[in-house]
Amino acid sequence: MSNAKLQRLATIQWGLVNSAPGLFGTHLTYHPNGSVNLVNPLMPSALIIQRWGSSANYQSERQTPALPLLHGGRTYCLKPDMTTSPDNTAFFTVQFRDRFDDLISEQFLYPPEFQFTLPAEGQNYSIALMSAGCDEITFSSFDLCEVNDG
Repeated sequence: MSNAKLQRLATIQWGLVNSAPGLFGTHLTYHPNGSVNLVNPLMPSALIIQRWGSSANYQSERQTPALPLLHGGRTYCLKPDMTTSPDNTAFFTVQFRDRFDDLISEQFLYPPEFQFTLPAEGQNYSIALMSAGCDEITFSSFDLCEVNDG
């Protein structure tokens, strides 16, 4: 990715609160600038802290997709604006689904590389922020960028 050019497609912010059972006891603070501070020293590893999707059922969820549509076979990267305590104790997963909503593949993105390729048969995808033993996260947003070689 050193010689690659990045084209920013979208800036994704926190959105609605995730109601995962593992987040009970979490102190969540929304700041006026759109950032979020999440503190829970008992947060288990591999817990989905927040999830964003490229498709949504408006009738049942009353929300629109948080992620833009992407092209199959192309490479993308995430550029998160977040800090964790301890350092590097959060990661992202990207799940790809086909037109029947069956899981095609899943990629785990660990710091500092947050790059993934959308499978050609992928119709939609979701990105999840997950705990890797973190006690606190300050999350502003992440940029979703297309990687263009050249």
